[in-house]
Amino acid sequence: MKTCERCLIDKPLEDFYRNKSRPDGRAYWCKSCCKEYERLPHRKARHRKWRGSSKGIQRTKEYNKEHYLEDKPKQKARHAIHRLIKSGVIKRMPCKICGNNKSQAHHPDYTKPLDVVWLCQSHHYDIDRR
Repeated sequence: MKTCERCLIDKPLEDFYRNKSRPDGRAYWCKSCCKEYERLPHRKARHRKWRGSSKGIQRTKEYNKEHYLEDKPKQKARHAIHRLIKSGVIKRMPCKICGNNKSQAHHPDYTKPLDVVWLCQSHHYDIDRR
């Protein structure tokens, strides 16, 4: 148990973000207080200002360059399915597990862009997190 220094409520350690620089290895504020603070208008404006600065633009470009090659097959597969659905070649099917009509295309293998399994959002999330 640890007391949040912002809301002053005793909470379990899992409710605090990890922070190696702190004596107990956890942040001073609980997760909910941190999230609440980050939603404040002045924090959003500060982040937007940084993203528009030369350093922010450079860091964003570097990040995108690193991750573009990793995500390229994934993006190609997603675009291929999207185009085929939009043109009417492929029809969206119900979820394979629960039968929900609001389904998404799940690619077990991105090298086979047309080989998809139709899953609802919750089952898609479950499979991706395994």
